[in-house]
Amino acid sequence: MGEGPLGGGGADQQLAAQWAEKVKQWDGNLFLAANSNPGAAKLLGKLQTYKIRYAEARAKEHPELREVYNSKIESLKAADAASGDAAAVSTNEKVLVGLLDEAEQQLSKTQYLAGGAYSVADVIFTPVLFRLGMGNKTAYYLKPRPNVSAYYNRMKSRPSFHEVFGPASSSFTLAKALVPTLIRAQLASLTGQY
Repeated sequence: MGEGPLGGGGADQQLAAQWAEKVKQWDGNLFLAANSNPGAAKLLGKLQTYKIRYAEARAKEHPELREVYNSKIESLKAADAASGDAAAVSTNEKVLVGLLDEAEQQLSKTQYLAGGAYSVADVIFTPVLFRLGMGNKTAYYLKPRPNVSAYYNRMKSRPSFHEVFGPASSSFTLAKALVPTLIRAQLASLTGQY
C-alpha cells in the first residue's frame, strides 16, 4: 500500500476533507425511508427495531462500550422519528440537492471531486449516489446533472465499486444476505433474545 493520503498530490486534500464534512450532513437512511415503497418501508422499520434492540442488548453485555452503543441507539431512534417528519425529509432533500449541485459544478472542472485523482472525497460521495438507486431516484437526480452522471458511471466501472456495492446491486445476492437477517430479527422479536 502506498504512503500518504488517497489521491496523493493529484487531489486537493483540504477539498477532500470539505467533501467529507458536507456528505456527513446528508442522512442516507432518512432518504431511503422517505423514498421506499410501503412494503420496503415496513421492512426497513422492522430491521430498524431489530438493530435498536440488538444494540441495547450488546450495551448491557458490554458496559465498557455502553456509550458507543447508546450513541448508535440514539442515532437510530432519531432517524426513525425523522422519517415521519415532512420537514426533516424536506431539509434532507435540500442537503442532497445542494451536494449534487456542488458536485456538478466541481466535476465540470475536474475529473474527481477533489481534483485530478481519486480521493477520500470520491470514496465518501459514491455511496450517496448508490443510495439514489436504492431509492429508485437515480434518473430523477442525475439526469439534470450530466457531469455527476458521467462521474457515477466512471465510479461504477471501478473494481472497488463492484467489491463494495456488487452484492447490494443484485436482487438475488441482496435477498440471500437479507433473508437470514430477517429470520434472526423475527426470531429475536418472538423470543425477546437479541
